[in-house]
Amino acid sequence: MSAGKIFSSLLAVLLVLLVGWSIFDAVGRLAVDPPLAHLRFAAYFRATLLAMFEHFSFIVVLSAILTFSLFLSPSHLGSAGTRLIAVARPVLYVVLTAGILNGLWFSLLAPRAELRMQQIVHQSRTARDSLVEARELLDRQDWDNAETQLLLYQAIVGETEAVADLLRRARAGQLEVEQRLRADRSGIETGAIQWVSEAASMSVAELVTRARDYLRERDYFSAHHYATLAVEQSRTPRQDARSIQAEALNAIERGSLAQDEAEARQIYRDKVAAYEAFRRGETIPEQALEAFYRFQDLERIIPDDPDVRRFAPEARRRAEEISFFIEDARTNQALPGRNNLVFINRRTAGGVELVAVDHLVRVPAGDFFYGVEIIRTVTNESLLEVELHVQAPYGKAIGDRLIMRAVPREREDLAGPAGLRGPVFLAGSPDRLNGSLVLHRPVDEFARYAGGPDAIATLTLPELIEITPVVTRLGRTPRDFYAEMIRRLFRLGGFFVVSLVAIALGWKFRSQYVGRPSIGVLLLVPLMVWVVWWTLGTARQFVEAAAEFLVATMPLAAATTVASASLVFVIILAVHAVVRQTIEI
Repeated sequence: MSAGKIFSSLLAVLLVLLVGWSIFDAVGRLAVDPPLAHLRFAAYFRATLLAMFEHFSFIVVLSAILTFSLFLSPSHLGSAGTRLIAVARPVLYVVLTAGILNGLWFSLLAPRAELRMQQIVHQSRTARDSLVEARELLDRQDWDNAETQLLLYQAIVGETEAVADLLRRARAGQLEVEQRLRADRSGIETGAIQWVSEAASMSVAELVTRARDYLRERDYFSAHHYATLAVEQSRTPRQDARSIQAEALNAIERGSLAQDEAEARQIYRDKVAAYEAFRRGETIPEQALEAFYRFQDLERIIPDDPDVRRFAPEARRRAEEISFFIEDARTNQALPGRNNLVFINRRTAGGVELVAVDHLVRVPAGDFFYGVEIIRTVTNESLLEVELHVQAPYGKAIGDRLIMRAVPREREDLAGPAGLRGPVFLAGSPDRLNGSLVLHRPVDEFARYAGGPDAIATLTLPELIEITPVVTRLGRTPRDFYAEMIRRLFRLGGFFVVSLVAIALGWKFRSQYVGRPSIGVLLLVPLMVWVVWWTLGTARQFVEAAAEFLVATMPLAAATTVASASLVFVIILAVHAVVRQTIEI
């Protein structure tokens, strides 16, 4: 059997073992923070790939060293003096293919898999936390916020019978509170209007008497109702009942005409109020929102009115420039995105403006921010002071501004905890912000580069290479990013180094004995496996230390140059170690 076939067969067997071990490792990693059921396959699949490629080089190195130290015999490879590279060429092709796959993984694919893993963990935690909080809110009878948390859970997980029951409970509580409030406002208790049930037990004479009483009290609808019942139940014509019926009906019709006139006057007053709010909304954001809601109400009542058709779209456009719908923010909150972003939005002569975002979701409908915090500092007599400190639950990037005024679609939802959500000022005046913040950095920049240490692992190698000016503008030091880039470069080139050295060392060991390997040699195989594992682990620690040392002791460009030159030099030495090997019988 040729060297290529032996190496490929051994590599395939070890890869199968590696896949099994990687699955076991993925299960152990995710047991601490298990993913949701519908995300479980995606999470386990990516965790398995991450674990497998983390030790892929170990499998290739072990296959190479075992192939050339145990399974190949000099007498089967060629005549004495033949260069080893001539017969090992198929092995080198396999190593080259594996190295390209390893390079693609760590430079492009692994960061995307790591990003998706972080997103799955975030979605799973958000769903679990929202369900726990919803149950606590239900126990406290906070129906509106409980419904919000349950809808968030449902958006992530989907509809389930248990959550549907909790939603019904929350909405029943909302309905009960609403009915109680309406009763309090109207002063009418349940059962106050009893004429429907009373009429069933009354005689015709009693119906006529009750109708006359209501007519005298100018309750024309009740008078007409009782009079009509008397006419229908009487076996003989009742002119008195018909007279009351007709008089009540005339009064109702006169009232309808007056009501129509009153409605017309009320519509006119609503149009005037909407226009006044629209005019003041040019400078006052709250009035712009008031104009939006007023014209929205008028569109339902008189959609064909020329004034409404003219001003309603403009009022809607103004509202969208200074606010966004809270329903859209909550709908997108469950989607995967970037987490834990911190960046400097701008620098001034006396301080900085720092922005922190818990979660950022980028969708076609816009860029939505969750858990926004803004800190603006100034220098006052050599002392650094906080000029502005703002927190907002929601935000949306509209143009070059971060809007933090979230409003409901309907005016009726403005009241209560489910209504308007705007920024909370912990320090500073609202006049300094006015509901929005000018973004001096593109969303694309801080979405990719403003994350913490976990976010660095989600950047591809091309992104790391072009990162210097971007992270500097965001207030981050490029050191950590360049250290990661150097580690990636060492990892890509180091794969070929350790594989070629393994071939050379394996053949060097094989040259120490003739014929089949002895019992003593076979007993050394477990030790060899451990030595390979330990050596690769030590090499990785050395690479970590070397990358940190380079970026800490010299300029970033020089560090990259030294790292690249060192890597090329080591690869040349590894190639030379293989080329100089010969077959000796």
